[in-house]
Amino acid sequence: MIHTPPYVSLIQSGNIQLYSLDRATVKKMRQSGLNPGWVWFGNGDLAYPESDDFSHPPEFIATLKRLAEAGICFSEDYKQQCSPADLMRELREAGQLKIEFNSISWKGPGQCQLHPHPPD
Repeated sequence: MIHTPPYVSLIQSGNIQLYSLDRATVKKMRQSGLNPGWVWFGNGDLAYPESDDFSHPPEFIATLKRLAEAGICFSEDYKQQCSPADLMRELREAGQLKIEFNSISWKGPGQCQLHPHPPD
């Protein structure tokens, strides 16, 4: 079993849910201008501005970029209509995000698998 790296588990209603945060990652996030607020047992939240239409505001895309640059993974979750990893791929295909990121999936309890997504 490997240590689960920090990851985004859900992006919904102006909130990004983060799991498996450690002190070094929180410090790196704060240095890049992100404030995960209260981190409790490795879990935290980030608020982001919502738009009235179905577009993604530049501040939201900048937040996702800073998360990826801080080494935070984006979860693959077939149960979500659009998982965090799906959203990252969608933004890359649309040309709104041109960075490398890692996604994370699970083979079983405590058995995570990382998937690199190099820039195009």
